[in-house]
Amino acid sequence: MSSSPSIELIAKSSLVASSTDLTAPTFDILNIKQTAPNDENDDMTLWQSTADPTCAFQWINADWSSQGPQSILSFSILHGQKPGALSNVALKTYNGRNVDITSYMLCTQARVRDGPKMVRWDVCALLSDAPPGTYDGAVGVSFTFKAPAVSSTGASPVCQMNMYQMQMYGTPTPGILSVGQIVGIVVGIVAVLLAGVFFVRWRNLRLRAAGLKRSSVFTPVALEADEWVMESFGPGPAADDDRDLAERRASKLSNVSNGPVGSRS
Repeated sequence: MSSSPSIELIAKSSLVASSTDLTAPTFDILNIKQTAPNDENDDMTLWQSTADPTCAFQWINADWSSQGPQSILSFSILHGQKPGALSNVALKTYNGRNVDITSYMLCTQARVRDGPKMVRWDVCALLSDAPPGTYDGAVGVSFTFKAPAVSSTGASPVCQMNMYQMQMYGTPTPGILSVGQIVGIVVGIVAVLLAGVFFVRWRNLRLRAAGLKRSSVFTPVALEADEWVMESFGPGPAADDDRDLAERRASKLSNVSNGPVGSRS
């Protein structure tokens, strides 16, 4: 575990719920991240699931990947007047694994006052006998609940749950980079590689241009009134031409230097 100060992760998470009661804006899933004082008339911290005749499991997913991988220490849930039974807790790790920690939780239930009524507060520690790394590298968590039956319609019960607040504490996992840090490193490496490629290409173009300038100096030579060739000043096969051809070319070069190109002697 890290010695860094612990972080309350739910307040820094994006939250998604299996269902949300839309009958009042104070029941929104985001409200469970608030820390206003609890009161039976203060629903600013209340999330509530929809009334479900099938009584299916309800879940809440939290994602704090923007904070980087965390080593989880503990969590707590302050229930409302319709408390759900916690069924499963699974951590989502930075490398995509889901780690079920349900069997490693040690939870204590307390009763706290909500106005004139009492509500349940679950405080859960994590056991130290879990395999090494079980609680490390987490970037999110999924809570699954069994909602209680709160009323019945005919023969079918309707299940619904609510809560005031959820908290989970962790510290940054040592030796694991966050997504932002990884992206920054990758971008830096790519920038260095591109700079190297551009530098090598620029240098090769400079060398090629310098080589062409040294070895390829040409001038037009008039052989006839309407006939042109490119003659190199460097050594070449022309040095082995027969004497008459060499004299003719020398004569043409003399004409070029003494008058306009293309004029006849």
